[in-house]
Amino acid sequence: MKRQFMTATALLVLLTNSAVSQIPNSKSETVKTAQSYLKEGQHYYDRLEYEKALVAFRKAIDLKPDFANAYNDLGMTYSALGRYQEALESLRRAVTLRPDFAVAHNNLGCEYFRAGNVSLAVKSFDQAVIHKPNYAAAYNNLGAALSEQGKDRDAAQAFKLAVKLKPDWAEAHRNLALSNYQTGEHDQAFTNLREAIRLKPDYHEAYNNLAVLHHKKQNDREALECLRKALEIKADYAAALYNLGALQLTLNRRGEAISQYHKLKFIDSGLAAALYGGIYRGMVLDLRIK
Repeated sequence: MKRQFMTATALLVLLTNSAVSQIPNSKSETVKTAQSYLKEGQHYYDRLEYEKALVAFRKAIDLKPDFANAYNDLGMTYSALGRYQEALESLRRAVTLRPDFAVAHNNLGCEYFRAGNVSLAVKSFDQAVIHKPNYAAAYNNLGAALSEQGKDRDAAQAFKLAVKLKPDWAEAHRNLALSNYQTGEHDQAFTNLREAIRLKPDYHEAYNNLAVLHHKKQNDREALECLRKALEIKADYAAALYNLGALQLTLNRRGEAISQYHKLKFIDSGLAAALYGGIYRGMVLDLRIK
């Protein structure tokens, strides 16, 4: 289960037809045509017709080589096609052409994160929030990257800003809770997980996380209820199956733990092996927060 939720923002139209039409010279025709290709590409992207979207975005760039918006959208289309190196190149071009392009910085950060270059991802997300201080998604992504670096206190600060900017974002509340858990602020983690569930009642990951916190406080009845709720929402949720099995072992309910193992072995072999070790080899297991 991923600890954080990464968000890329694609296909924002940052030029408008009305603004372009006010330029009364021959250059305006080129810009308008590039803009129309941009819109055509976005139409195809929304329809998941990515190859057609590529053609349209490239035409926009051919007509307007400094069109940062088109490079951003081209990068996101390459990413959707799994052509990640080309996505990186296009997004780098977008921010080179327009250094204050917050959306492109955020998208570039997501591509760096995907490529495993977390330090460059952090720098890109930093640039996104510098140029757009109310950018909740970029703060969330910055928190995710900082968490990956083990900087949980810095991550928590980023998630707090995401939640402040977008109070109804359940995923950001959960991300903040997970960072709070890592820094030992368990009571605050409880608060944020409960808010995440209030905002998103079918949030099975948050129920699983809440179960771990209850177990840490020796509230095993509540932990069981949370895990059962998580599995009621998503019956094949591997993390909750493992945690339920591990919790049943601590409660000396070996038969019920075996039942969870038999379900889990068809879903996640790694977690199943870990649970097997607890059941049949007497290994001490703890519930996993992620």
